[in-house]
Amino acid sequence: MTMPNGLIAVTFMDGRQNSEKYIKLFKNFAVPIINLNYGQEFCVIHDNCPIHVSQKFKEYSSLESFEVREWPARSPDLNIMENVWKMISDIVYKEDQPQNKFELPTKIHNAVL
Repeated sequence: MTMPNGLIAVTFMDGRQNSEKYIKLFKNFAVPIINLNYGQEFCVIHDNCPIHVSQKFKEYSSLESFEVREWPARSPDLNIMENVWKMISDIVYKEDQPQNKFELPTKIHNAVL
């Protein structure tokens, strides 16, 4: 998630994601950061990843009263985070590859510093 001040907020997810895990992550990680930077009124634009457009997430967003804008299928990706992740990936994999899932978060953390 990119903040107005240009900083990046990063958290790590373990295992396969589903709607329930995504809602928990969004509620406990993203919403507090969004509220801190943008206030209580905000809208979210997701790509069409199944957990982003699931009925459960739609119900959650409706209950929490924030807007989720639809992203047209096959539309150009205007999300700067795709470019940011590419730059981070280039740094992480430039030298020694992470040997396990425990080394990867450290390499990512060091790349964004």
